[in-house]
Amino acid sequence: MNGEGYLTAPFVSKADGGLQISITAPIKQDGKVIGIVFFSKEAEKFSAITNDISFGKTGTAYVVDEHGTNIINQDIQKVIDGVNRIEDAKTNSAYAELAAVTGWSVGITTELDDMLSGLKGFSQGMTLSILIMLLGMSILSYIIAHGLAKRLGIIQEDVNRMASGEFTLDKKEFKVIDEITNIDMALQETKASVGKMIADLQESYEETMRQYDVIIKRNRTYW
Repeated sequence: MNGEGYLTAPFVSKADGGLQISITAPIKQDGKVIGIVFFSKEAEKFSAITNDISFGKTGTAYVVDEHGTNIINQDIQKVIDGVNRIEDAKTNSAYAELAAVTGWSVGITTELDDMLSGLKGFSQGMTLSILIMLLGMSILSYIIAHGLAKRLGIIQEDVNRMASGEFTLDKKEFKVIDEITNIDMALQETKASVGKMIADLQESYEETMRQYDVIIKRNRTYW
């Protein structure tokens, strides 16, 4: 009557008592409705449409009308029984979210394990990736720690030689400038400074001894 297409809810046919769904569409000419096209088919045939709609392994589709009544469902019994979640929500709060959906709707239903199966696979993949990352980080940390320990060992050897009185400078080419390199450079500067101080003292001592020898010789001549 409004000049729009319409899909009825399932109804019992007066002709054969079967469950039918009807579709009507207007025939228009120059913007005016001059007739209608009427098509009626068994509800089971409409429900078969949803057989090709799947979600995961267990998911199925269904259609409800503006009143919330199942009009197309793979489970034809729900169509026959006129299952209506809006009405069910009045006595069972578990259907409250479904009842909040108004107007014609297409729904998907599936088992929870099936819906979460992809998440489980993702979780397993993520766990494996994290383990690989941790292993890689552990190997990298070991390599870095081993390198640092080796460099610190070289510095310790230098300090031990200094403690024994050896101040020979080590000519090194530093590939990395970091805290350990700074310590090593400071150690080499210390060795150079202390070595020079010892050399100056040695030279001063030798000069003093030479002067002392001259004085002794003069005194002997005088005596």
